[in-house]
Amino acid sequence: TGPWDSWTRNPVLVIGNLYDPATPYRNAVAVDDLLPNSTLLTVDGVGHGSLGTSSCADSLMSQYLLTGATPPAGTVCTQDGAAFDPVPTSALTSAVRTGVAAG
Repeated sequence: TGPWDSWTRNPVLVIGNLYDPATPYRNAVAVDDLLPNSTLLTVDGVGHGSLGTSSCADSLMSQYLLTGATPPAGTVCTQDGAAFDPVPTSALTSAVRTGVAAG
C-alpha cells in the first residue's frame, strides 16, 4: 500500500524493457525515481519482460539475487536476438516437453 518513496534496507533492482507493450518503460523510470535506494537496469529490447531475452540482463539479475549488488546507474543491456528472429529448435522442443510457451 506504500509509501513508495521510502528508503529500503536493501537496494532494489528495477528492470525496464524499452519496448514492452504491457509494462511501458516510463513506468520503470517512475518506480526508480520514487525509490531512493534503487537502480534501473535498462534492456534495449522488445516484448513483454526481459527474462531470458538478454544474457547481459540475466547475468546482472543473477548477480543481484546472489549478492545484492546492483549494476552501475545507467547500465543498458541489449536483447540477444532481433525482435522477430525464429525461436531456436531446442527452445521449441523444450516448450513442448514442459508445456511452457517458447519465445
